[in-house]
Amino acid sequence: MGPGTTWINAPGLAAAGIPSVSGTGTAAGLAAVYAGALGLGGRPPLLSAATTAAVGQLQVAGPDLVLGGETRFAVLFQKPDPRRDFGTAAAFGHDGLGGALGFADPVTRTAFGFTTSTVPVPGGADRRALELAALVRRLGLAAS
Repeated sequence: MGPGTTWINAPGLAAAGIPSVSGTGTAAGLAAVYAGALGLGGRPPLLSAATTAAVGQLQVAGPDLVLGGETRFAVLFQKPDPRRDFGTAAAFGHDGLGGALGFADPVTRTAFGFTTSTVPVPGGADRRALELAALVRRLGLAAS
């Protein structure tokens, strides 16, 4: 797909079907998945309160030999950390190689989705996604 990091933005990447990097979606789609988990928008929650608490519970924190740097994970999901400060301690979500970020925060009752049109290098949540998530969190805390 090309030398160096050019493969990241190659048109054929999505068609390649590589699970960890070929996923595509919209910001609205990401937000809808996380909203469904919490039962936002007048729908019943897909996750029970106990399951929401379980998937939001910190399980592992420390050096990440794959992603580099310190990371924090719950069951299946990333937790906010100094590099990905996307929500309260109860929040759970995940960033993506493509700069995307999606999360649910049961404390502020928010669901969030952000996508980019090109993959930033290095990968991970786009700076703009993190800035917008911080604003959403402040607004959510102010409203609660």
